[in-house]
Amino acid sequence: MKFRNTRVRPLTALLSLFALVFCSFVGYGQVQMMEVPSVSQNLEPGAGTVMALPNDLGDGTVVFPFEIEDVDPLANDGDDPEVTCFLVQNLGTATSSDIIEIAVLDQDGNIVAGPKDDDGIGSVPPAGCPLGAPAGSNILWEAFFPVSETIPDFDPDNPESKIFAVAVRIADTSTLVDHSQNHTILLRVTIQFDEEIGSPQVPTTFTNSLTESVKDYAWNGGVNGFQALSFSPEPIRIGGDPGVVARFQICDADANTNELRLTELRLVQGPLGSAVIDDFEAFTLYKINGTPEQWGEVNSSDLGWGSSFNRGGSGIPLDVDPGFAIQDEECASFEIRASTAATAMKGRNVHLRITFKVEEPTFTAIDVSVAPSLQMSHIIMLGSGVLRIPDMQITGMNNLVPIEVVGFPQPGLGRIAVQTNSVQFDPNVIHVEAIEPVEPYQVDDFLADNRAGRFTFTLFIDPAQSDSAEVGIPEPSPVAFIKLSGQGHPGQRSILLFQTDLVEDSTGDDVTNDVLVVSGSVTLLTPGDVDMLDGIPTVSDMLLLANAIVSCPEEITGLSDEQKRIADVAPPQAEAGTIPTCNELTSADVAEIAELAITFGTPASTASLARPPSVPLPESPLTVQSIRVYPLADGTMWRLRLDGQGIASVQVIGFDLMGKKRFEAVAAGSKLAWATLDQSGRRLANGVYLYVVIVRGVAGEIWHSTIRKMAVLR
Repeated sequence: MKFRNTRVRPLTALLSLFALVFCSFVGYGQVQMMEVPSVSQNLEPGAGTVMALPNDLGDGTVVFPFEIEDVDPLANDGDDPEVTCFLVQNLGTATSSDIIEIAVLDQDGNIVAGPKDDDGIGSVPPAGCPLGAPAGSNILWEAFFPVSETIPDFDPDNPESKIFAVAVRIADTSTLVDHSQNHTILLRVTIQFDEEIGSPQVPTTFTNSLTESVKDYAWNGGVNGFQALSFSPEPIRIGGDPGVVARFQICDADANTNELRLTELRLVQGPLGSAVIDDFEAFTLYKINGTPEQWGEVNSSDLGWGSSFNRGGSGIPLDVDPGFAIQDEECASFEIRASTAATAMKGRNVHLRITFKVEEPTFTAIDVSVAPSLQMSHIIMLGSGVLRIPDMQITGMNNLVPIEVVGFPQPGLGRIAVQTNSVQFDPNVIHVEAIEPVEPYQVDDFLADNRAGRFTFTLFIDPAQSDSAEVGIPEPSPVAFIKLSGQGHPGQRSILLFQTDLVEDSTGDDVTNDVLVVSGSVTLLTPGDVDMLDGIPTVSDMLLLANAIVSCPEEITGLSDEQKRIADVAPPQAEAGTIPTCNELTSADVAEIAELAITFGTPASTASLARPPSVPLPESPLTVQSIRVYPLADGTMWRLRLDGQGIASVQVIGFDLMGKKRFEAVAAGSKLAWATLDQSGRRLANGVYLYVVIVRGVAGEIWHSTIRKMAVLR
């Protein structure tokens, strides 16, 4: 075996020494520039108030904070780097006509350089400053800011840095008009700094640059403060009085002294709206500060009326005529009321998004394509609400299935009569034993025929208790429970066909034709099939329950409410309609499931495959019992977990408070994790977002949640 000669030749050693010295030399003088996170802003025209020393920003706005730190350990020689110049350039589309002046601030908000206008592209830099952009480049604004700012020398035991920020003041509103609308400010800061390096020490000049990641916008769109206002989301009776579909406030909260003028709203269905334009006759705008006053309307005879209102459209215009003036530094509150068409489909809903056209000052030309919009959070139902029996899964005896009222208008539900018609079911699958009312309701004339598969009843409220009538707003409210027991095999399903003769509100008005009645169903589950996967009890189900009750008597972990009901197979058992607790789920249930597993002959290794031939496969209808959404500790990731059955995939879609889609994620199964990034891959700004969870079932069903909120905080 031969070995290479490991002696270092003189030339090799010399080159190595040169490389060491050279590499060490270029390592000296390194400082790091880091962006301090900030959010995108609309920069509004001011009242002409300039920025002034020492710390008066006037109409200026801080847009780009950043940090400078000495990070070169080889230059840890006690000599502080000195920044001699900031070169600020705009890489966006805003020009010197849009940007009036810029200043550089220290971390205490004091102006350390500027304020000043641009120096012009291709100008000669002052002493101590780097070269700027050459004439003819695509840089539209730049200025040099000579300074003398020291940065603490690198110290591994006590690292220090300095924070600076760039503030921008844009032109007044008469200069911006609409030709500057949405021009962007995306700043790059280049620093030139000196540091003594080497031995003996030699003064040396270095440069470094940083470009902000978030664009800001020159904005002359008038409205600068608006928010949705809360209200009770009452259903709109078809053919009845108009109902409120939106309530909001607009404020003039900028630095200039001009008043706002609201001239137009554009209305469109939001992401969860199902009603279409043919369901309506008109939308009317009212000012609601003090005595309500009408300030505009769009109706079915107007030229702008059309399908662009429908979800995904560009919206229909509601002219504010004459324009509504909002005085400087004041607010005004409004609501929009919708009138339904006689042919409107009951059960459809409105989820309105509004785009604002607001002039400041009056008669300023505004580009509507970049006007702000606001998504309402309320979903308003058409018709006099819904009566429904939900789809449920049951096990064995003593099950309670609710009859619910959803979105019933005031004064609430008074009476349901089911006598000539009936609620029909499959008697081979279930038997109905009773109707149990929820106070203050009462039940009369109940009769069940478990041979024919039908039952009748009348549910009513005592007129003396009409103030307690249920409306099912904002959540569904049960008014009675159907007590029933399973008769068939696991996996069998029975419809509960709900047909009414009469529905009245609590004042006795007949609303039968306005109420949407929704039928439900029940599916029989196998007692002991805790994982809801096999259709039979298995040793795996026994182990799942045993692990879930380890923390008892404090809590049961890892099981949904439905799984707890399925696991409750041995005395003591929970009362019908309640969720078993540690008092009912005990080692007796574990032992009983083990016995059932042995009876079915399904050891743990084959539990997922074995099945007695007499038990049909369950249909696994899609059900979602609970949604858990939570952030990781640092706020950079969010996770979602579903409890339910028949779940094929889960999707989350998020919107900002303006109704703009900001993020989306999807995954197979019932778990999902996503980063707090927008659709362009940029970090979401801190704040509150709206989101909807969409679940797809194994049989193709689709379920979505109500609008939910999440707060991104890092």
